[in-house]
Amino acid sequence: MALDQHGRLWLGNDDGLYCFINHQLKQVYVSKNRIVNLSVKNEVLWIASDGDGILTKKTTDFNPPEEFVLPANPENTGKFISSIFQDTDSRIWIGTLLHGAILVESPATEIWSYKHWTGADKGLLNKAILSLSEDKDHTLWIGSNGYGLCNFNPKNGHFRNYSTKTSPTLSSDFITSILTAADGAIWLSTWGGGVLRYNRAQNTFEHYRCINPQTRKEDKNTWKLFQDKQNKNIWLGTCLNGAVYIFNPNKNRFEIFDPKLINIISFFEDEYGQLWAGTYNALIKVDQKHKKHQYFPTEFAVRNIKSDGHKKLWIATEGGGLQLFDPNNNTFTSYTETAGLASNTTFEIIEDKQANLWISTLGGISIFNPQNKRFKTLNAERGLLSNELSYNAALKLSSGQMAFGSVMGLNLINPDNFKNYNKHRDIYLTNISINNLPIASQLQYVTQKTTAKITAIKIPYDKATVLLSFVSPKYSNHASWSYAYYLQGWDKTWSTTGKNRSTVYNRLTEGTYYFKVKLSEQGNIANNTETLLTIIVLPPFYRSWWAYTFYVICTAALIYAIIRYRSNQIRQAYEVGFAKLQLIKEKELNEKKLNFFTNISHEFRTPLTLIINPLKDLLENSDHFDAKTELNTMLRNSKRLINLTDQLLGFRKLENQILKVYPINFHEMCEEIFKCFDVMARSKNITYRFISPDQDLILYVDYQKIEICIFNLLSNAFKYTPINGDITLKLVNTTDEVSVMIIDNGPGISNKNDNPEKIFEKYYQAEDKFAGEGFGIGLHLVKEFISAHHGSVFYQRDSEQHTVFTLTLKKGSAHYSSIELVSTPPTRQILSLDDINHEDPEEQLIDQADLTSASFITDKKIILVVDDDQEIRKYLKRLLQNQYTIKEAEDGEIGLQMINDFMPDLVIADIVMKNMNGVDFCRNVKHNHKLEHIPVILLTATTSADYKLIGIECGADDYITKPFENKFLIARIDNILKNKSKVQKYFLDTITLHKNSDKVPADFSSFLDKCIEYVEMHINDRELSISALAQETGLSHSGLYRKIKSISGLSINAFIRYIRLRKAALILLTTEANINEVAFQVGINDIKHFRTQFKKVFGLNPSSYVKKHKNSLNPNLKSVINRYH
Repeated sequence: MALDQHGRLWLGNDDGLYCFINHQLKQVYVSKNRIVNLSVKNEVLWIASDGDGILTKKTTDFNPPEEFVLPANPENTGKFISSIFQDTDSRIWIGTLLHGAILVESPATEIWSYKHWTGADKGLLNKAILSLSEDKDHTLWIGSNGYGLCNFNPKNGHFRNYSTKTSPTLSSDFITSILTAADGAIWLSTWGGGVLRYNRAQNTFEHYRCINPQTRKEDKNTWKLFQDKQNKNIWLGTCLNGAVYIFNPNKNRFEIFDPKLINIISFFEDEYGQLWAGTYNALIKVDQKHKKHQYFPTEFAVRNIKSDGHKKLWIATEGGGLQLFDPNNNTFTSYTETAGLASNTTFEIIEDKQANLWISTLGGISIFNPQNKRFKTLNAERGLLSNELSYNAALKLSSGQMAFGSVMGLNLINPDNFKNYNKHRDIYLTNISINNLPIASQLQYVTQKTTAKITAIKIPYDKATVLLSFVSPKYSNHASWSYAYYLQGWDKTWSTTGKNRSTVYNRLTEGTYYFKVKLSEQGNIANNTETLLTIIVLPPFYRSWWAYTFYVICTAALIYAIIRYRSNQIRQAYEVGFAKLQLIKEKELNEKKLNFFTNISHEFRTPLTLIINPLKDLLENSDHFDAKTELNTMLRNSKRLINLTDQLLGFRKLENQILKVYPINFHEMCEEIFKCFDVMARSKNITYRFISPDQDLILYVDYQKIEICIFNLLSNAFKYTPINGDITLKLVNTTDEVSVMIIDNGPGISNKNDNPEKIFEKYYQAEDKFAGEGFGIGLHLVKEFISAHHGSVFYQRDSEQHTVFTLTLKKGSAHYSSIELVSTPPTRQILSLDDINHEDPEEQLIDQADLTSASFITDKKIILVVDDDQEIRKYLKRLLQNQYTIKEAEDGEIGLQMINDFMPDLVIADIVMKNMNGVDFCRNVKHNHKLEHIPVILLTATTSADYKLIGIECGADDYITKPFENKFLIARIDNILKNKSKVQKYFLDTITLHKNSDKVPADFSSFLDKCIEYVEMHINDRELSISALAQETGLSHSGLYRKIKSISGLSINAFIRYIRLRKAALILLTTEANINEVAFQVGINDIKHFRTQFKKVFGLNPSSYVKKHKNSLNPNLKSVINRYH
């Protein structure tokens, strides 16, 4: 009995095999002979029978067991088995009645063999297998050499046989190849019987004749069937000067491919779809299209072809071994018996998961590793039924197994179980002698041992002569195995020994040695090494480890003391010098920075003063409305530069100036600052509030610095808050502190680091559309001024997404020093809002006037200006409004909405904008087939080539950097609009069949061609609607009208009429139809109307047009005729 890993108990007796499962005893197999022993491992049950030999079956099912053929002399071993045992290495030990003990190595347990049983009807019909294939149901189809066909179900082990005797529709018992086609059909090539296809429904075979039209004879000796992956064509190679045929599924017959190709015995399609074929003496690169094939002579029959995955081919030849063909230089590299191949007669090649090649030969199966170019051999001694494998009889199954057919039957192999083919074999030391005395009498030298063996010894220097003997308990095939040993640390190479399994090492010097042994087969040393013994030879006294340790310690201590003393001296001197130098450099750097800020600020203010004052004088004395607008723009930006210089001077004062603190009415100060922004609030229609709980709120502060802080924060709030926004200045009075809160509903300050304190750092600039408008010191000044007052400032976004800046100041004066407190308030500078950018009432009037007048202009081209800088928009409007109608949009999103509303003729857009930048705006326009015809010019302040490349890649028609020359911008606009006019001219020339050398954008031409093609397809439809054309192009009715009008200059009805007339002209020139017939053909019923419109387009009436052009077709007209006919 035996217990498997699932808890099922297997029992054997005189009646057969039983399984005890679910408290029931079930008979699995009825035997005429007594079962004497059972063994279970890895879900395989081994059965020893007194008369039936060794049987095996899987424990996962209840199918009858199969006979296991012993690899050693299977015909003479006998059927009388007395015992069976499986050891820890999965080797099977078999006790027989007449032949003693037999050892079956573990690799053989992974080879399942199936052979012909004489007189039995449940196995193979014949042991000589010639072909294999697996269908979609995982059934294995097996073709024999003269005994017909059978299919095998690996799940239940059942065979089903077909022969000419039992199946009359089978035309031959010699099945040379089997093909499972992509549609699941089973095809057979036979010797003498042509090609067959298995009919599953009727369990019959359909015969296909292969008639050679050259010889008018049937090629009956078919050899190889193959289906390519690219076209799913089924190819057939025949012998005895037979041709190559390809199956025509439409005619349900095989047709000859190329009469020049004969005797094809193998096919292969590489990863590039190239078809290769093999003959008895050449490799052929098949040209399926032109049939100009390339021949590469081999001198040997090409039995199989496989790709190596690197554009090279592995070739199995009959007599020339394994060949590697390089198509780049048309060379062959040979691997033959001298390199380790089992036989130079090779048949089939299969690749496993590790990219090893399994090659069936006349001497067994060679397993070839392409990386190290080494062969391993699997033969009858390893469990194969025979060393003589067969043609066309190797197959990789869907289960991962490999099937190999031989002259003795079928072998099923699991390649994964051969990864450790030369697996570790236990090797044992049988004898250790030290100075000619056995180790048993010198156990004091043993330092490490296990229950069964000694693993380490330590011997004195004067007894370093060691004899070692070793053995591996391997009893099968012992004649082919030998040993290789190596003493690491002493030997330079491995030494091989045969029957003499011992070695002696004399006078070993001090050190540690490792004695290693390998098993080798037929001179090839295995990969696994067994370290049997560690030998430690002790040194003499004066070379002992502790003597050397003492020497080293003394020397190291002396060197360390010297180095440590010297290093301390050098480090101290360096640290002192470096600290002094760093202090000096920091002081110099700070001073240079402060001086630079001061000097540059003063240098800026002088020329700005000389600019601002004359501008004011000009404004006062000028009566010209347009001139005053320009001067106001100049003055406003000049004041902005003054504001920037004031920020720099404020920063300088921050570094040098101390506080001047005195008591003030804090409510009155905040109210005064609040009123300074009333005008700006009204101009932007902002809801502006001041909330204070107490009008008599006294605080000790530096009036000027606190005023700067609140003024700065309010200025930022107005800059960030959009039109119709909300800003609140709020005072909060507590027991010890007063808080000032500036609240707005603007977008806030972008900070990717999510650290609110980051915005108060020196030179920090926000990551939004306002970046770059200052030096990044405004909020830093606020932070420093408030900190100097021993207060705090912080920024946050509340639950309603309002931006909130909070200043907190302490009450009283105890926290100030005596130097900071002053008795007399200093004279303070009154801040103004001249530097704050807001719209002039005059400019608003100009805008309104422009909008009013623009509505009456209909003949001008429309240009849309998209820029978030109002100054730039107004400047461009003033620059271009005399020639064009100008529309404005303050960002990309609004621009997209406007461009869809009125379809401008051209768009000018800035790259850096809020909400949607210019690049995204341009990409949205150019990727919308309704808008793609509209030209886009991008403006930017940067000259970087990368930005220009991004602009061009997004589809922009031009890219202009700021500042730009007015004349240059106007010239570029005129040029683009003129090119757009060329498109309309191109259309009209195409319609009237005139020669046109102008080049137009491909997208415009493509759109026109699509519209023309649709109209011509429905040319005789007199009711062709505009809605149908709009649906075809994917545009709305209005969108189609605007786009056709923009490109062709015509309305949609005129556009369709032009196409009809163009078609009429072509018919008149290329046929003999009369004018009435032509008019009806192009969908125009009114002949008089047809003649009138024809003359408008072509300048001639139809009759005159035909007389002038019919006999002298110009080249352009011919190309048009060829294109549309």
